Amino acid sequence: MTAVLFDGKNFAYGHCGDSGIIGLTAEGRYRMITQTQKGEEFNTVVPLNFGPRHWSFGSPEEEFCSLLLMTDGLFDVAAPALLAGDEKTGGIYIRFVRQFMDASVLGITEENVAEIGKTVSGFFDEGPSESVTDDKTMVCLIRSGFLPPSGEDAYYAEPDWAALREEKYKRLYST
Repeated sequence: MTAVLFDGKNFAYGHCGDSGIIGLTAEGRYRMITQTQKGEEFNTVVPLNFGPRHWSFGSPEEEFCSLLLMTDGLFDVAAPALLAGDEKTGGIYIRFVRQFMDASVLGITEENVAEIGKTVSGFFDEGPSESVTDDKTMVCLIRSGFLPPSGEDAYYAEPDWAALREEKYKRLYST
């Protein structure tokens, strides 16, 4: 369960479970707002009824221009285990999330917001069925009239998945 109060600049959130929030700061950097709360086994989750010691609340002081709330199926794609600990990306698959939350990439205006919504919905009708094996729900809150600055192209580059898998394999199975 994830909830957000967003005034278009600042926000407060409450979170419990395996969903998550990623934010795009006013400076154009992507930031992981919440962490998934999974159990010891891969497919278990810490449920809401485990109580307050498992709940996460916050209100970052940083200014944000958009927030992306995702259920676990999409959050697992947006914050894959292979990117965990990556300082450059903060563990976020930036190329994936950017297409949903960067107003300058979306080309979103007040006049075309409904059309953009249809385009994004079409992504889920035709898109990630092989890579997303669980819940596929997403909500994006975008600050009206604010375009974040763009970073260097390398910041948005596709990760080298083969190298990341090889590095993980070496760490797991080296003797």
